[in-house]
Amino acid sequence: MDARPPRGIEALKLRDVMDSLRKLITKQRTEEDVLALADVRGAALAILSHNGQFLFVSASAATLFGYSARDLLGKALVDFASDADRQLVLHGLSGGPADELQSFTVQLCGSGGSKRAVLVRQQRILGSAGRLSARLTVFEEPILFPPGRVNVPKRMNREPDRRDAYLMIGQEIERKRVAMELHDGLGQSLTLIKLMVEDSLLRVRRGSIENAEELLGTTVLHIQEAIGDLRHICSELNPSLLEGRGLLAALVSLADRFHQSPASPVVTVDFRVAESDIPDRLKVDMFRIAQEGVHNAVKHAAATEIRLSVAPVEAGIMLTIADEGVGFDQLNPSDQRSSFSGLGLIGMQQRVESNGGRFSVRSSDGGGTLVSAIWEI
Repeated sequence: MDARPPRGIEALKLRDVMDSLRKLITKQRTEEDVLALADVRGAALAILSHNGQFLFVSASAATLFGYSARDLLGKALVDFASDADRQLVLHGLSGGPADELQSFTVQLCGSGGSKRAVLVRQQRILGSAGRLSARLTVFEEPILFPPGRVNVPKRMNREPDRRDAYLMIGQEIERKRVAMELHDGLGQSLTLIKLMVEDSLLRVRRGSIENAEELLGTTVLHIQEAIGDLRHICSELNPSLLEGRGLLAALVSLADRFHQSPASPVVTVDFRVAESDIPDRLKVDMFRIAQEGVHNAVKHAAATEIRLSVAPVEAGIMLTIADEGVGFDQLNPSDQRSSFSGLGLIGMQQRVESNGGRFSVRSSDGGGTLVSAIWEI
C-alpha cells in the first residue's frame, strides 16, 4: 500500500490532529446548549481536505451515510447535501482564517436517498506554514429523549439534564460500536462457517468423504476463532476480572495475554501503588486506556517491548504506556488499516480529560512512544 498522502494533500501530523480535536472539545464545553463528545472512539469522525473531500472516515461516520469508509474516500461532503443545503455546506467550507470552528445543521442524503438532519462541526487543522491543511469533522445526530420526558429545556443548564443526555449519547454510540464489531467480525466468521459446512455436505453427498473431512477440520478452526472473537467482545463490554479482583490484577492479565506466543512483544508491568490507592471512579478508564495503548503499540508500532506503569505523583496518580517501537511523526489519511493512527490516541485523550485528567503523548519517528495520563485524587 502506498504510504504517501494523496497528491496535493499535505501530510498531517498527529499533534496537529489532536490539537484540533482538543480545541473542538473545549469550544463545545463553553456552549451551554452543546453536548461534548461522549466517546470519541465511537464518534462519527471524519477528516476532510481543505476543499471538503473525505480523506478519512470512521466506521461510525460511514454507517451514518450508509456507505463503507472506502466508498466515501475522495468524495466531497457537498455531494451528500440536499439541494436546498448545498450552498450552506459550501459556505461552511469557505470560512476565513478567523473561523476556527464551523457548526451548521444540514440535511444529508445517505444511500438509497434517505435524508436526515445532521449537525456538522468542523475544526481547522493547520499545516506547518499555518495554512489550512484539513478539517477535523464531527457529525452529530439530534438527541431523542425517552418517551415521557417532556419540557426538556433547549439550553440544558441543569446538571442532571446534561448527565442524562451524556448517558444516552454514550449508550447509543456503544451500541453502534458493538453492532459493527458483531457484523464485521463475528457475523462474517459465521457466514464463512455456514458456507464451509454446506460445501462439506455437498462433498459427502458426492462421496468425497476424505475431502469433506479435511474441510470440516478447517471449519473447526474457524469456529474456535469465532468463539475467541465472541469472548473478546464480551471482555470488552464487561471486564469481569476488573470487577472481581481490581485494576492491577486486570492489567497483569492484559500483559499475560501477550506471553502466549513467542512472536508477541514482551509486556511488563510496574505498579508502585496499592489497589486501595486507586479511586474506583478511575479504574475502568485506566483499564480502557491501558488496553488501547497496548493495542496501538502491538498493531502499529511493531514494538518488541512494552512497559505498563501505574505510579503515584504529587496529589495524584499516573498511568504510562511506553514502547520501543517505530514511533510516528506524520499521518497518512489514505491509510485505512484497522483505525486511523491517531484517532485511538484521541479517544484516549477524551476519556482522560472527561474525568478531569491530563493526557500527553511523546513520540518521534523511530524513537518509540510514551503515553501518559495523570489524574488528581
